[in-house]
Amino acid sequence: MHLRSLLIMDSIYGLKIYCSLTEEQNAIPDFANDGYSIYSLTEAIRVTKNENTLPYNIKLLHILFKPGFRDVSGFGLYNSLFSAFKNIAEKNYELVQHELVSIIKSVHEDQEIYTFCNCSL
Repeated sequence: MHLRSLLIMDSIYGLKIYCSLTEEQNAIPDFANDGYSIYSLTEAIRVTKNENTLPYNIKLLHILFKPGFRDVSGFGLYNSLFSAFKNIAEKNYELVQHELVSIIKSVHEDQEIYTFCNCSL
């Protein structure tokens, strides 16, 4: 699939498309509730290292914690974003820290996103 290739290449264009699909479906775009699927699009996000993709990863983080969002455990968006933030932080920790701390300050009542951000620091 072309979108997967774009995501693996750290393409901002690919991540924009992924964000749009995710928001539109309120689920990971490759969601299948069969217990056997490989979520290759969503998995590709975990290799992100380009700090210019950070705004889109932040957008995905907010989508992830919307009510009713459908994700999968183990290979889903939650784990992929956790890895992406870690990878970007290896290049520019201050940038990631600034973004995540800003989220923590603004969502102190939403324990799920608050915990995710704290664990990602």
